[in-house]
Amino acid sequence: MKPRNDVVEMFASFLQFQESTAVWVSQLRLRRSMEKSLQNHSSPPTEGNFWALYWHQIWFKQPQTLAKEHLYAYLQETAYKAAYDQSKKVDSAQRWDKLQEYFQIGFKNQVYDHVLKRFNSQYGSGLAAFALPIFKNSIKEELRKANKAACHSNWSLLRRSSIKLWSKALEIRGLSSQDIESYLLLRDCFKALYSPKTAKINQKLSAPDADTWQAITQLYNQERLSQLSNSGQELSLQDIQERLEETAQAIRNYHNPQQISLNAPIVEQAGVELQDNISNDEAGSLLDDVIAQQEQVTISNLQQEIKSVLENALAEKVKPEQKQYLKLLYSQGLTQTEIAEQLLGDKKKQYKISRQINSGSQKLLKALVAWAKNQKTHNFDPDNIVDTVNILLKEWLQNYYANLRN
Repeated sequence: MKPRNDVVEMFASFLQFQESTAVWVSQLRLRRSMEKSLQNHSSPPTEGNFWALYWHQIWFKQPQTLAKEHLYAYLQETAYKAAYDQSKKVDSAQRWDKLQEYFQIGFKNQVYDHVLKRFNSQYGSGLAAFALPIFKNSIKEELRKANKAACHSNWSLLRRSSIKLWSKALEIRGLSSQDIESYLLLRDCFKALYSPKTAKINQKLSAPDADTWQAITQLYNQERLSQLSNSGQELSLQDIQERLEETAQAIRNYHNPQQISLNAPIVEQAGVELQDNISNDEAGSLLDDVIAQQEQVTISNLQQEIKSVLENALAEKVKPEQKQYLKLLYSQGLTQTEIAEQLLGDKKKQYKISRQINSGSQKLLKALVAWAKNQKTHNFDPDNIVDTVNILLKEWLQNYYANLRN
C-alpha cells in the first residue's frame, strides 16, 4: 500500500484490497468537494493534519455533511497501519488475509464514531495520531473476544453472553426489533431452565437434555403470550433449538466478522455535495478560523509540555525493569505473555509482567493527570480528565518508543 501524498487523495480515496495488494480508489464527489474547499482560500495549507481538523469541525457542527466521509477516507491509512502492525504477529502465509480482517475489525463504524466524538485538537494530537492506539486496541480486544468465543461450545457461549451482546449480534444479522425481542425472551427461558450441574460454567457445556429442551419450549410458548408486544406463532422444540444455534453463530460472527467491501462510503447521500449543506461564505470563514488556530501554535506547545512531563516521570519514577517491559510492549508490539517468555523464560509468569507494566504506566498517568489539573492555557474537562490523559499517555508511549526504534 503506497501512502497518499496529495491532500485531495487523502480525503477522497479509500483502500480497496485486491488479491495480493491494496490500492487507493477515489470517490468523485469527495474529490470535487476537496477541490472546491481548496479553492475557497488563496493559499490553502496542504497538510493532512490541517484538513483533518477542518473537516472535524464541520462534522462537529453538521454531522450529516460529507465531512464524515472525508474523515473516514483520511483515517484509512491509520487503520491500515494498526492492522499491519497486528498482522506481523501471524504466520507469513496467513498475513495478507489477516491484514484485511484486522483492518475491518479496527475500523468498524462504532470505533470510528468513537474516535470522532472523543477527538479534541486542544489536547495536542492530530486526528491520525489520536486514532492509531484506539484502532490498535480495538483489534486486540476483538481478537481476544473472538478467541474466547471460539473456545466455548454454543451452550456455554449463550449462557455467558449478555443481553447487550445478544441484541447487537442479532441486529447485525438483520433481525427486526420485534424478532430480537422474541430471541431475548428465549434467552431468559434458556438461562432459567438450563442449569449446568457443575458449580462453574465451563467452556464445553453439552446441549440440554430432552427434558430440558421440552421445558424451555413450554416456558417460552407460555411467556410469549404476556411478555411480547406481538406474541406471534407458537414455536416447536426444533424451532427453539435452531434459534439458539443461530444466535450462537451470530455472536461468533460478531466477534469475527466476515469480509465486506471496504471502500464503500459510510454516508449515503447520492447527489448531495458538501456545498449544498454549507455556504461558501461559511466554509471560507471556517477555513480562516482553522488557519488562525494553527498559527497560534498551541498544539505544538502542548505537545512539548506533555513530552517534558512524561520524560521526567519516566526517568525519575519508573523502575528500569518497568521501562524495559514498556519498551518491548510499545516498540516491538509484544504481548505480555511473549515478554514473559522472552525475559523470564516462562510464559505463565505473564502476571508478573502485567503487574510491572501497570505499575509503571500508573506512575506516568499520575504525573500527567497532576500536570493537566494545573493547566491554565489548555482546558481539560475535569469530568473526563483521567480518560483523556490516559489516551494522551498511550499515544505518547507509542510515538516515544517508535522513535527509539527508528
